[in-house]
Amino acid sequence: MTIYGHMICPFCHSPTKIYNSRSTHQKSQTWRRHRCKQCGRTFTTRERIDWTGRVEVKSPDSTTGYSRERLLLSLAKASNNLSVQPAMLAELCDSIEGDLQKLGFFAKTKQESDLITQTAISVLHRYNPNYALQYVNIVYSNKPPLELIKRLVGAENEL
Repeated sequence: MTIYGHMICPFCHSPTKIYNSRSTHQKSQTWRRHRCKQCGRTFTTRERIDWTGRVEVKSPDSTTGYSRERLLLSLAKASNNLSVQPAMLAELCDSIEGDLQKLGFFAKTKQESDLITQTAISVLHRYNPNYALQYVNIVYSNKPPLELIKRLVGAENEL
């Protein structure tokens, strides 16, 4: 919540001042430390680019806006049996978005959904090959392409 360009203190609802700020996560996020001008309490915020709705994603049967929440939900579903912590899910989502940004995904207004899928699989495979396989099963409704499974299982260094 902001007022006149200042963040509002979540404790006493007065204006705050930023006293420390740093880039994090490959400079894709900004970490800020705020101090309330009235009560003196401090809190931290994290700021990142919101790509939601910026790009239309085309899949074989539909077109929809990009959604970080949808990506995060698919990561959560795939991690069901792996007990991946929520903070790690958010970090993996950040990594996938970072790789998509490097590939120029967000520079265009229309993209193919396969680029999100392939990038997610690559990031997840680096994190945990089993997680990548579970993600593939979720995305492809338990009918993934055989070539993709062979690549994931057989050649760990190809991704």
